[in-house]
Amino acid sequence: MEGKNSKADVVLGLDNNLLEAAAQSKLFAKSNVPASAVSVPGGWDNDTFVPYDYGYFAFVYDKNKLANPPKSLKELVEGPQKWRVIYEDPRTSTPGLGLLLWMQKVYGDQAPEAWQKLAAKTVTVTKAGAKPMVCS
Repeated sequence: MEGKNSKADVVLGLDNNLLEAAAQSKLFAKSNVPASAVSVPGGWDNDTFVPYDYGYFAFVYDKNKLANPPKSLKELVEGPQKWRVIYEDPRTSTPGLGLLLWMQKVYGDQAPEAWQKLAAKTVTVTKAGAKPMVCS
């Protein structure tokens, strides 16, 4: 970021997992948009950042190579099928961080064991890639 030298009025590309770090930078002023005017699932209570859209994390797959893809994260992780997946590093990508938080939400205290199961189906952890199934 350019810090105090920035001439920008709007910053795009932050997701809800990055807001705390962005707020701690003290580079952002409060918006003029009341939180009550924002309609997103789960509600919104932030007077600085304003979401303009939202989306869901999912594993995207090649229907020509996977006739019967998993229907849920649990099916992917726990199923006996030998699906092969790639996903992005949570230290360097928000989709990777989103997967990490998704796994934590679904598995709670059992997340380390779930990660070990997913590791057996993992082709690679990368910044990008093209495989029959990838988290996006």
